Amino acid sequence: MKFKLISALMLAASGFASAAAMENAVHVAEAKASRGGARLASIDFESDGQTSAFQMRILLPADAKKINLANCLTDLPKSFTGVCKAYGNKVAVTVYSSNNSALPAGLASVGKISFVSREAGSLVVDKVSATHRDGSSAKARAEKVAEL
Repeated sequence: MKFKLISALMLAASGFASAAAMENAVHVAEAKASRGGARLASIDFESDGQTSAFQMRILLPADAKKINLANCLTDLPKSFTGVCKAYGNKVAVTVYSSNNSALPAGLASVGKISFVSREAGSLVVDKVSATHRDGSSAKARAEKVAEL
């Protein structure tokens, strides 16, 4: 009986993971230094396997300074490019395929953003959108920002 219950739970979990992987999502993990206010945000994109472009906005704390976008897109696959631009405490990220290829299904690393902030608040990701290779809109969501 115990084996059947564990098997059923594993089957249900794998079905949930498969259904969740069919949607696009932005994942951001944030690490905070113990002193000085240095912070690092790692950006990942979960693809449904059909997505060729996506964009998002990341809201940093209001007192964010020394925003470094040099590594914002460094982890993208070779056929993808984009732009990261800071406007005050907001960072706009746009990513697209130069040859209309799709991101493989699963989690793809995008890059990292570093900044300095002494505010306790977390980052917020909003205005997420994605496009499939055929030009149609793709469902996309922002996952809760994880703090490390």
